[in-house]
Amino acid sequence: MRATFLRILKSGLPTAVLLAGLGYLYAIVAGIYLDTTAPPRPTGLPGTDGERATQALEVRLPILMGGSGFALVAGCELLLSLWRRPDAGKTAAPPDAAPASGLDPEVEKLLNQLLEQADAADARRSVPPGQIDEEPAAEEVSVAGQR
Repeated sequence: MRATFLRILKSGLPTAVLLAGLGYLYAIVAGIYLDTTAPPRPTGLPGTDGERATQALEVRLPILMGGSGFALVAGCELLLSLWRRPDAGKTAAPPDAAPASGLDPEVEKLLNQLLEQADAADARRSVPPGQIDEEPAAEEVSVAGQR
């Protein structure tokens, strides 16, 4: 679990800092927009002028974007750690359960026969025509395993 927290810190903190910086830039752009628009109607309520709204955006938006970015990275890292966690119930398969190649033994046997036939055909082609002593086998195994 410690490795998961370290991964969260290594990827979450830079993400939060970058998103907070981007949020600050967005707040500046929003403040410029608010300054260029028509002034709000006078309501007499505090906090309705553009400067207060811009200051509030410059504080709230970076915190919100940085925090949500960190939370997203932390959630994804936790899900990833659960997905990568090895199952305790699974054990290694016995060595004789499957061949090392991962193929069915019958398929592997047929492939070996095909390889031997291909090697024999190459050997027959490389020998001059007058030096061949034996006839090729009448029965050869095809790719599908039929004779």
